[in-house]
Amino acid sequence: MANRKKILVFIDWFLPGYKAGGPIRSMANMTDHLQDFDFFVVTRNTDYTDTNPYASVKSDQWNKLSENVSVLPCPNADFIGIRGSSGFAESGARD
Repeated sequence: MANRKKILVFIDWFLPGYKAGGPIRSMANMTDHLQDFDFFVVTRNTDYTDTNPYASVKSDQWNKLSENVSVLPCPNADFIGIRGSSGFAESGARD
């Protein structure tokens, strides 16, 4: 499909990682089942509790994991700052 909708995901750990368990499997299952969408996943370049980067993917560049999934493994990724940057908490807005 040429005009698939694109979804950008920020997640602490993703494939090829496995040590963070449920969140990795949940996102992997979602991308497997929603083949009508292209997923672009921004994540860490290490597995949970590891300090060495994955050997099977290149850091700081998009890696194609499957037909509809590309992953950008980032060194020193800190998604806590992203979560707090929306301004919703300061404005009083709620989900």
